[in-house]
Amino acid sequence: MRKFTKRSAAFVTAGVIAVTGAGAAYAAWLLSGTGSAAATAGSAAQLSVSGITVTPAFGPGSTNDVAFTVTNTNAFPAEITSVSIGTITNAVADTVCADNNVVANEDADQPASLPTLGAAGSATDEATITFDDALKMIADPQNGCQGVNFTIPVTVAAVSAAS
Repeated sequence: MRKFTKRSAAFVTAGVIAVTGAGAAYAAWLLSGTGSAAATAGSAAQLSVSGITVTPAFGPGSTNDVAFTVTNTNAFPAEITSVSIGTITNAVADTVCADNNVVANEDADQPASLPTLGAAGSATDEATITFDDALKMIADPQNGCQGVNFTIPVTVAAVSAAS
């Protein structure tokens, strides 16, 4: 039987270390992990339209501007894309002053510069818009329309402006 020398012992030790080290290095490449998450998308809130004013006061044949404030209550910015006037009404009988004495002016151009509102709580989450010549009173309104208050619904359309 052969005797192990210091030299033989060194080769055997080096071989064991090499194999063990290679095994450890190989094991480092086999690490893995998995996971998953679930999330629900939020829902967009309606923009708030308030402070609607009409200038000047209605008169026979007048065209009138509509000014209002829009507020974004969403957590993302919103770009306003259009403004529209709904069906105009008043609280008096049609025989006194029919609703159609004041109508949306279909010839009016959209406001020239529609804003992008910042996310809710930001310094830019609110803007005032003026819709020039948005309304008109017909040229021959009923006499009973003098002093009557009209309800003017204003709708703004918008899209998300998140980047």
